[in-house]
Amino acid sequence: MLLVVAAAFRIWATEHARFTGDESDHYAKSRRLALFEHIPAFGPSITGSEADLPGPLYYYFIALPQALGATPRLGSIFVALCHIVAGWLLVDLARRSRGDRAACVSALLFVCAPWD
Repeated sequence: MLLVVAAAFRIWATEHARFTGDESDHYAKSRRLALFEHIPAFGPSITGSEADLPGPLYYYFIALPQALGATPRLGSIFVALCHIVAGWLLVDLARRSRGDRAACVSALLFVCAPWD
C-alpha cells in the first residue's frame, strides 16, 4: 500500500519537477533518438565539464517513453515508475534480509523520498 502512495506522489510531483539545462538536453537527444534522427555515441555530459559519460544506454532507456509522445512528462512518469520498481525491490530485499519491520521502515523512507 505504501508503494502505491509513493507512486501517486511521484507521478503528482512530475508536474513540479525541475526541467532546465541538463534535463532539456537529455530530453532533446532522447526524443531525436526515438524518432531515429540521431544515434548518440556517448552518454550524457558531466555537468560543468566537457567530458561525456561512456556509452549511450541512458539515452536509449529514456527514449522508450519519448517514442510514445513528444511531451517531456512521459519521460518523467517513466522514471517515476522505474523508481517504484526500485522501491519494491528495496522493500523486498529488506523483508528477505531483515524481516517485516525492516521492510516497513524501508517503505516509509522510500515514500518520503520522491526523487531518490
